[in-house]
Amino acid sequence: MAKLRLEIEEEATLKLLGIQSNWSEHRLVWAINRQFGIQLQRSEDFYIESRADESNQVLFSTESKHFFSVFLYESDDEQAILVANIGQGLPLFDKRRKLDYMLKVSSKYLEESECIQKLNEIKGVLATTRIEC
Repeated sequence: MAKLRLEIEEEATLKLLGIQSNWSEHRLVWAINRQFGIQLQRSEDFYIESRADESNQVLFSTESKHFFSVFLYESDDEQAILVANIGQGLPLFDKRRKLDYMLKVSSKYLEESECIQKLNEIKGVLATTRIEC
């Protein structure tokens, strides 16, 4: 009987691009769609629930949800996800508070450096940075 060996490639790190922009999310999404020739579409918002710590002896318990916009594009060869980093004043990625958005692009045709170059060509993008997490 022949032995079969399964080799799995695992990504050790998640490669994200951080974006600083003074444009609204819809205007930025439109510009990214145009620049990359894709169709990012609004997806269900991601949210985090936060609650006041009961050990602080808060008189009234406060609960709140912080929503983060999500835009998604998928094809056979490519995937792009754009997530807002700020939701009702709370940053999703606390170490990178100054970033307005995070973009994850997986493509057979586009390298990360090309993505950064294309993003920086958009007038509303003030800065683009790599995020390793």
